[in-house]
Amino acid sequence: MGKLKNLYPISHVPKRVSEITDGTKKVHTSTTHRWRQRGIKGIKLRTIMIGGDRYCCDEWLLEFFEATTRAKDKTTGENIRQGRLTAQREREIERAEQELDEAGV
Repeated sequence: MGKLKNLYPISHVPKRVSEITDGTKKVHTSTTHRWRQRGIKGIKLRTIMIGGDRYCCDEWLLEFFEATTRAKDKTTGENIRQGRLTAQREREIERAEQELDEAGV
């Protein structure tokens, strides 16, 4: 796992959402726990346990919003700019391309 920076308790996520959206979007604390447990369209908010408490950070929150936006836009047929790919996803793509090359496709 890489460096953990700017972690805050999951109970602070509603405040961060409000700050990020200049106060135009408000979410309840229970919503953040739903995002963590059930997710949206199968995408869950990443958190980490430290000493029995759950923590999140702005990077994970942004990744969650980008992923849920892509999932929503895919189901509605809308186009959005392609977001940053995770390192794992980039490796999966490279592996798939290599397999296609080896198969002569």
